[in-house]
Amino acid sequence: MDYLLGRLLDPLLLAFHPGERLYWLYLASALAIALVLFVFRLPKESLSLQAVMRFCLPKKILLHRSALVDYKFFVVNRVVFGILMLPAAPAAALAAAAGTSAALLATLGAPAAPLVPGAGWLLLQTLASALAMDFGLFLAHRLQHTVPLLWEFHKVHHSAEVLTPVTAYRVHPVDDLLSMGLSGALGGLVVGAFQYAQPGNAGPAVLLGLHAAVFVYYLAGFNLRHSHVWLSYGPSLSRFLISPAQHQIHHSAAERHFGKNLGFIFAFWDGLFGTLYVPRQLERLEFGLSEGESARYRGVRRLYFLPFANALRGSVRPAAIVALGVVLLAVCAQSIGVLAVAMGK
Repeated sequence: MDYLLGRLLDPLLLAFHPGERLYWLYLASALAIALVLFVFRLPKESLSLQAVMRFCLPKKILLHRSALVDYKFFVVNRVVFGILMLPAAPAAALAAAAGTSAALLATLGAPAAPLVPGAGWLLLQTLASALAMDFGLFLAHRLQHTVPLLWEFHKVHHSAEVLTPVTAYRVHPVDDLLSMGLSGALGGLVVGAFQYAQPGNAGPAVLLGLHAAVFVYYLAGFNLRHSHVWLSYGPSLSRFLISPAQHQIHHSAAERHFGKNLGFIFAFWDGLFGTLYVPRQLERLEFGLSEGESARYRGVRRLYFLPFANALRGSVRPAAIVALGVVLLAVCAQSIGVLAVAMGK
């Protein structure tokens, strides 16, 4: 009951949870960066409160019909689908970690010289797990853009016609399951390997209960990714880290931008797979799907059910749809199991 009550209150309490992208500190840091950009880019503009509000919180974007759909979809997704979907990532990570540790122990036996806990090993594990989780997100994102069935569900995110921090949550549950599952599983492999080599290992470094690397990334202006504020890291750093500008380019409706900058934190995955796009200057972008297709997604029910209808009407093979349904049921069952164990404790 405590868990269910927490799900119902979740949309209201999200700003106070460090593990969420809309945590007040991450929003405040993004706003601070936007203010700095405002001052340096528009030095002749009067620094009045009205001018700052127009730049940082423009009504035409925050009250756009696409943004209003985002807000409604966010609430429904967090309350209803969060009950079944949110445990998926921890479940995948725990299963991968336990399986890896057990497999190494069965294959190699107990380590002859276990790793001695220390700052160096903690840093290495933190970086290794961050790379593994990020590659999982990149791989899932690449599949969502290249597999026709998965693209139908990923269209939900790309149908946004304006970008706000809440757009980060405009993600179909099928999309979330794939991204969270792959990221959690690959990160769990690293944790499992360290648990084998260092019995009693407590896992990677955390800050406010969140993976340290993710915490730093969220704090460094993550919420500008889904915004109207252009922030590029320059031609060099943008080949290592995905800037807010690069993710905005990923949302562009222009054909030359489609399928580019699939990374979450690190840009070198895109470099390796040929999907990296580094802007040389400010680019004026229009967001959404091509040829006005975004208009079909203007409604919460459509965001949920249109991908299924498109898949059934399109060229997607029925066997693929059945396989996806089986996977969804299996993941939901696993999540319910994890939740039941947690509630039992």
